[in-house]
Amino acid sequence: MRLESRWTVFALVVALAGCKHHFPLPYSLEQLGEDSFHWPGEALVHYLSQENADVGVCHSGPLQRLDEELADPFVEALREKTLKPERWSACGKLLVPAITPALREFLLGRLAKVVLALLDETKQDTAEQLLAANDVLQARPREPSASLDALLNRFDQLDRSKLQPSLPPVFDALLTTLELDHGELGGKPVTAEDIAVAQDDLLLMRMTQRLPNEALRETAKRRLVRLRIERSDWPEVRARADEVERALMTTGRWAQSVKKLELERPELPMPLPVQLVVHQQLTRQVAQLWAGGFSAATPSARDGAQREEVVPTLDLRPQLRFPVKFSRPLMLCSAPEAMRVDPCVDVRELEFSGLVSIDDEGVGRLPEQLPMKQVFELARSAEGMVVAVRMNGKLVTSLTVPLRFMPPSSSYFSGDTGGPGPAVNIVAQSAGDFLLFEGVSETSERRYVVYPRDTTVGFEFGSRGGDGYRGNDGTDGRDGTNGVNGMNASCPNFPATVGGAGGNGTNGGNGTDGGDGGNGGPVSAELRCAGPCPPEDVALVRRIVVSRGGSGGRGGTGGRAGDGGRGGRGGSGTTCTNSTGGTASTTLNAAQDGFRGSDGSRGLDGNDGRDGHDGHVTFR
Repeated sequence: MRLESRWTVFALVVALAGCKHHFPLPYSLEQLGEDSFHWPGEALVHYLSQENADVGVCHSGPLQRLDEELADPFVEALREKTLKPERWSACGKLLVPAITPALREFLLGRLAKVVLALLDETKQDTAEQLLAANDVLQARPREPSASLDALLNRFDQLDRSKLQPSLPPVFDALLTTLELDHGELGGKPVTAEDIAVAQDDLLLMRMTQRLPNEALRETAKRRLVRLRIERSDWPEVRARADEVERALMTTGRWAQSVKKLELERPELPMPLPVQLVVHQQLTRQVAQLWAGGFSAATPSARDGAQREEVVPTLDLRPQLRFPVKFSRPLMLCSAPEAMRVDPCVDVRELEFSGLVSIDDEGVGRLPEQLPMKQVFELARSAEGMVVAVRMNGKLVTSLTVPLRFMPPSSSYFSGDTGGPGPAVNIVAQSAGDFLLFEGVSETSERRYVVYPRDTTVGFEFGSRGGDGYRGNDGTDGRDGTNGVNGMNASCPNFPATVGGAGGNGTNGGNGTDGGDGGNGGPVSAELRCAGPCPPEDVALVRRIVVSRGGSGGRGGTGGRAGDGGRGGRGGSGTTCTNSTGGTASTTLNAAQDGFRGSDGSRGLDGNDGRDGHDGHVTFR
């Protein structure tokens, strides 16, 4: 390869390395959905790296592509510890069963290489990463895998004594998982007799997941259930052991029929451990919600000084309690795969009213975005986001999420380019800590605004004339032509000729004037209060509701002047010797260069258009 070609390749590699996509923080599900088409793996890892990220996206989220470009960065995130091992594991247990068998085998092949690399690591403790890999291997579907068979063969050749001190137990766990896939344990086939004497909950759980023989899996499941019943600290579980066993073997949990439960008392309203920060996008009429906290010692919190994060999921199982006639309050049921024997309430038998969606495992998901109409009503109620929980139609408790509204940016119903602003009708309502504005334009466009009273950020709402159009830029002048070079002198007596003059550059064209801005449209404003309106509210509404003229358009920029052409180079001189053989010689002098052409003039800038006049506002 030639040297210049190598430099070309090197420059291309450097350029591509600098094109890595920048992902913002906080990073919403909507942004993940948009970016996952081009960068599926990197976008998923970036989203999951956030403290509050919802791992549910790994099963049924907004990912647009499930292919090798998703799998590779995801597996690499375990090796590089880009994701916390427990977060990686939680996602992997959902992702691996959800992808196609072909992609699953590709991912497992990559994971097998990472497992061997982590076992060979000597500089850092990799036990957490390997345990996360084992969790995912346990949760995968029961199907043949050439990659994992090859990994098991490598395990047979691995010297266990050379592992880091913390890794032998982890290695044993991985080995057990892979052996159980073949119906073996410690190199021997697993039998019903082995299961009957097993005392290890974790081992029995893995047998129910990995053994290839269905009868042995059922035997392990029954053994696990009976052990947990014997060890339960619930007297009801031990007293009704047969009923509990039947329920667990059938459904995976001992759920109580809510129709037979008598609620002793409702619980007090329960604030959930999160506060939502509301950012109003008034033109789109949606509100973006982030999780965030505010401190009384941070007076600038309303101006955006607080840290904002993605909205978290909320595990309601430790939050909700149901005081009924049992020895202690019941909780929501865990997933059937957990095989918990405690009496519980199936979340599907409860009624939830509000904006929080609850899945079948009791995980609540708050919205990341809401229409402004809903946000408007939430502000009017002054209670935040409230979710009522009912059982058999009776209120169990209310879950509450406080809302903090960031001050909105000014919003106007605008006219077309250079046209007048539309007529607008605005109703303002006094509601606790807020002034609520509802505006409707003559074209029936409607906007809702929530304005926090204590903000110091300036805000206007009303009509606005259209901005004037921008003037056209002038055309650039043409450069003059270069002069012709003169002829060189030649013997015996042809003198050099003068270079030709360069052509003159032409003038740049003038920019045209910008258009005038439109006048603001008529605005009618009304303030409604439960009683007499406070003077400060009247003054605030008068300051906020406006009709503004549009800005005049900028004049076009004058065209660039053409450069004068370069003068031609004069011919060069020469010396001629005497043709008769004498010593005399003749010198022919060089000719002058041609004159450079003159530059043209730059075109004149167009004038800016005039700003439109403010319109009339009528207050009631």
